[in-house]
Amino acid sequence: MKTLQTFHGSLSRGFTGNIIFQFHIPDEIHELSVELTYEKEHLEDPVSYIECFRHQLIRQAMPYLGRIPTDRQLLEMTQSMKTELQLCILIDGTFVGNVHMPGTKKKILLKEGLYSRGCLPYKGQNGMLKIIVNVYQVIENNTPWTLEIKGAVSYTHLRAHETEADL
Repeated sequence: MKTLQTFHGSLSRGFTGNIIFQFHIPDEIHELSVELTYEKEHLEDPVSYIECFRHQLIRQAMPYLGRIPTDRQLLEMTQSMKTELQLCILIDGTFVGNVHMPGTKKKILLKEGLYSRGCLPYKGQNGMLKIIVNVYQVIENNTPWTLEIKGAVSYTHLRAHETEADL
């Protein structure tokens, strides 16, 4: 597959929202790969994070615990925190898939007869690709991300053009 478009950026701590891209799928493309990668899934230094945000963490934990959390509980809480991003795509307004498995790499592969888990069958349709990066939580400042769109011409598409040309 060849790279069709690449986007890069950086997210700030606490950002929640969506990042939306629209990309026209060229007519000759009948296989797609959309891959989102990011860094800093977990806190780099939970102890420093507790020092900076102790009061906010205690305020958030008290309703669940019914008391002020211990330092050990605060450490366990911060160690379980993670940056969470999901990848969703639509083609011409029709839902194609949403990938939200654990890890810092989310990939949607669409190829006739083969598609990623969480996605619908793909029949090589072209049109407007809408990519939505759902950002639920960012725990570290300057969290870098990359979105890469790749495409390929399917073998059956190539054979169909060869046959038409031979007639």
